Amino acid sequence: MSRKIALSFLIAGSIRHLLMCSTFAPYIRDRVEVSTPLNSWKRVLEGAYLYDNGVDPYSGDMYHENPVILVTTNFLIKHCAAVIPFLFVVIDLLAAGFIYGMAKIVARDLLSRQKREMANYAKGTEELQLKPEDLGQIPLYCTVAYLFNPYTILNCVGQTTTNGLMGFVQRIAHFDLLRTSARVSFWDFLSPTIT
Repeated sequence: MSRKIALSFLIAGSIRHLLMCSTFAPYIRDRVEVSTPLNSWKRVLEGAYLYDNGVDPYSGDMYHENPVILVTTNFLIKHCAAVIPFLFVVIDLLAAGFIYGMAKIVARDLLSRQKREMANYAKGTEELQLKPEDLGQIPLYCTVAYLFNPYTILNCVGQTTTNGLMGFVQRIAHFDLLRTSARVSFWDFLSPTIT
């Protein structure tokens, strides 16, 4: 299983890198389906330029990112601008890694919950129930669905903050939520609405 996931990450990273280095990258960045005024990398560059020159980027209606992103991107633009496209690819692949970890946790929790509640299930539903071998397949399918989603790829190539910095922060917070003890109460809270 680890060979499949490693190969998926390698292919997905290569697709993103090749598209970022191609002549299509500026065209993708300018598409309104991918980049909007709220998540555009051009807006981030303009906000960093204003911030660097002592003008408040929040005084107008041009810059919409939070101050942490403003300071971070200003530093990156000044000191390591050449690695920013590579950074977007790495962050997107890390987000896929977090999705893989979350899917493993959820699949394991669902299987253990199914074992506890097996007496409540109807007869003849065995083929619909989770099996231990599904614990490897579910995270793989979730990760592959994220890695090869055309919209996700285009957001990475377009260097939008949706899949870039903000998406990464949101995925870390979500992963931390699942790793804490609150995940049991969170999933139990949702279970009446799911079933």
